[in-house]
Amino acid sequence: MGSCDQSPNFEDGEHPASSASLLLLLRWGESTTEGVHRRWWVGGADRLGPSYDGEDVKVAAAATCGLLLFVVACSSPKAAGRRTAVRTIDVPGPGRVLGDGGGYALYIYVPDNQGASTCYGVCAKAWPPLVLSPGQREARAGPGVNKALLGTTRRSNGDVQVTYNGWPLYLYIGDSAGRATGQALDMGTWYLIAPMGTVDKAPVESAGG
Repeated sequence: MGSCDQSPNFEDGEHPASSASLLLLLRWGESTTEGVHRRWWVGGADRLGPSYDGEDVKVAAAATCGLLLFVVACSSPKAAGRRTAVRTIDVPGPGRVLGDGGGYALYIYVPDNQGASTCYGVCAKAWPPLVLSPGQREARAGPGVNKALLGTTRRSNGDVQVTYNGWPLYLYIGDSAGRATGQALDMGTWYLIAPMGTVDKAPVESAGG
């Protein structure tokens, strides 16, 4: 099995671990533990498979757990891909803002003040920094991104974090692709950033408008 970064960038905003794939794994895992038959999904249809003895069930259950952990790990915003990219995405309210290669919104942290990152520890767990992959010199600029504004800053652990117009960039673990639920959180210290490099403080509209 490949790593979570097997496909580096998803320009259409799709994430490799979709809800459909999660359903596939959950359904397969539930059925293999019955010890009689396994049922698995192919093209949305149930198919009946062969019987298994107790040892086979244990192996299948262990494999299912591993696959499920893989999906969960890959379904959160990723701080690094095979080639980290910055692109533009559309968010209801603010409009066009910066996002990563998978379509997740990117944020700036006001206390950074266009300098070195000040988000570490618990902060960095909730707001993963957008970092370059090993061996990567710079982030790839997608359509609408001003490459001249892209830069980097080195974090205390040696990781190279991507910056835009001097602002270190972060993702938010509560987001999904195309959604920006982190806007103005933590007493107004996290904001989206526009392609021209300005901080966008416009409120995000709900899904219903």
